[in-house]
Amino acid sequence: MTKAEIEDAIDGHGKGVGEHTLTISVDSETGAQTPPVLCQRSDGGEEVTYTVDIMVFDYTVVPYFDTSDI
Repeated sequence: MTKAEIEDAIDGHGKGVGEHTLTISVDSETGAQTPPVLCQRSDGGEEVTYTVDIMVFDYTVVPYFDTSDI
């Protein structure tokens, strides 16, 4: 592979580059509209967790020379 081919394969063609936004919403219900006396549901709260992994690395592409036959 050429140096340019290696760098092209590593860079991801711009995927993931730029500003990103994440929106999380939770709809919960407690009680009922009709008849409210018969509904025993309650909502003690909702928990949402998420993870964002960012990978940044610096690299240098250098030629490889096989010297095992020398």
